[in-house]
Amino acid sequence: MRRVIVVAALLLALAESASAQEVKITGQIRPRVEQRNSVSGGDDTWSSMRTRISIDAKLASHARAFAQFQDVRMWGEEATTTSALNRVDLHQGFVELGSPDAGVSVKLGRQEMSFSEQRLVGALDWSQTARAFDGIRAHTKVQRLSADLFAFQIGDATVPARGSDERFFGAFATLPFTGGGIDVLAFHNHADAANPTRQTTLGARVLIDKSLRFRVEAARQIGRRLGSEVSAYMIGARLGLPYAHKRATTTLWYDYLSGDDQPHDGRIRVFDTLYATNHPLYGLADLFTNIPLQTASRGLRDIAIKNTFEARKDVTVALDLHHFIAAATRGLATPQLADELDATVTYRYSPKLSVLVGVSGARTLNGMRKLKLADSNVAYSYLMLNATF
Repeated sequence: MRRVIVVAALLLALAESASAQEVKITGQIRPRVEQRNSVSGGDDTWSSMRTRISIDAKLASHARAFAQFQDVRMWGEEATTTSALNRVDLHQGFVELGSPDAGVSVKLGRQEMSFSEQRLVGALDWSQTARAFDGIRAHTKVQRLSADLFAFQIGDATVPARGSDERFFGAFATLPFTGGGIDVLAFHNHADAANPTRQTTLGARVLIDKSLRFRVEAARQIGRRLGSEVSAYMIGARLGLPYAHKRATTTLWYDYLSGDDQPHDGRIRVFDTLYATNHPLYGLADLFTNIPLQTASRGLRDIAIKNTFEARKDVTVALDLHHFIAAATRGLATPQLADELDATVTYRYSPKLSVLVGVSGARTLNGMRKLKLADSNVAYSYLMLNATF
């Protein structure tokens, strides 16, 4: 309750001073109802909601402060209808010096971060809590080339729940050209523990968006993870064909994340997706949001056909079909993991209000059952309202 009072007082103070300085207050209310037949059997229906208030204040010509508070809760979570949960927390809070438009800027504090299609680093917005990092990020742009450098503290040894220091460093650069662009990245995970991590991820992506939409990318992981040598990689490609006056697109999609066929030889070969937003990549039923855990270190091959269609200017329909296969076949008579069909409809009532309806069905195959990753097929459906102001 104390944090709620502090936030309310801060908002009132900023509202009173908004006329004297440039202060913008925005917000979001996002309730979502979900139903799932889980991989271990049994049905569940639940409702959750995200509520956010954001404050963006201009401090000087090239300085701003941004604070974003959020409350995430399950409906019916309170003990009684008169109970109050102390759930308000700081999702983002940073000072930005400089200006991205001027070519150089630095953000210090807690902040979201996303690169490319969020394959390795993303804000994880589908999760009601989402993801934010604590640290510093510098951005620069020289003509068309833009680059980011960052250093984030993931864990601190002084926090009992963490027990060791963990940091995440990296660089990301993109060079756009007419109808596409090239991205390159270098990320480093550094964790001090009984089995330390010193893992480096190097990668690149080429994107072409013309009459055909083409993307190819690759990443390599080397160094040490949890005390063992790492040698892992991923490759991905997609080819999209727009048609019906660009109101529809059919995309062929392939991803390969290496797995480990020799788990006891002191070398880790399974690719780690780091801080990715895996929900829109590997099926909306979320069978594989935590890789390598949810593939039992076997990696993953994803063969997919994705279709989108703009039924009206305010309605978009998407239909995706995935076939998941284990990259490493150790101990499996068949590497087939699952087939999944995802259907979603997005209705944009206004620029500030939209409704998303989705239905997903996944048929778990012999490989997934052999690895004891699932005991039954999965049915998942949801209805989400997103209101911003």
